[in-house]
Amino acid sequence: TASLKNLLDNAGQGFMVFKKDLRIETNCSGECFRIFEQEIRGEDFGELIFGENIDSKNYLKNVVSTILQLPDDSYNEKYLSLLPSEVFFRNKILDMKYKIIHGSEERMESACMVIITDVTESRLLQKKVEDEEEMMKSIVKVAGYTRDFVELTDSFRYFIQSALPELVYSKNLMLLKIQVLRKKIHYYKGSFGIFGFRSIL
Repeated sequence: TASLKNLLDNAGQGFMVFKKDLRIETNCSGECFRIFEQEIRGEDFGELIFGENIDSKNYLKNVVSTILQLPDDSYNEKYLSLLPSEVFFRNKILDMKYKIIHGSEERMESACMVIITDVTESRLLQKKVEDEEEMMKSIVKVAGYTRDFVELTDSFRYFIQSALPELVYSKNLMLLKIQVLRKKIHYYKGSFGIFGFRSIL
């Protein structure tokens, strides 16, 4: 009905349905068009989310075909868990949940409904919060071991500005230079990692 469609269009989630051929039916909600920013009715669901990845598209089609042929809901959860739960579409992160619609007098063939939520903003916010928490932990560690941290940064600065150029332009064998460099990188990555710095090198 019109009231139900209006409800789905304003639910903040995308709703679409397809059968075993993966062709998206025309009764998808308005949010789907906002999420995918294109006409999706009649499009192949696998093509939409996987593009040119043939293996992923074939896998999806096989799983959906198997699910829709099951006589009851006994194994639905098991098979539905094999479908992609999170998809990266262009610059969006999409959460996907699935529900099987069994055949009836009006719909002779069973179908799969996908409930799509754009979780991009919430994931970015979560990442920002996690980064801030890591930064606070690093600050606390540095504050507790200030002298050690200052000595480490001075040592690292000397390595970058003096020791590294000397190593590069020395007459030592290339293999020896690489071995020394690897040891130094390993040392500094481990030392800065203790203070919570993960991307120094």
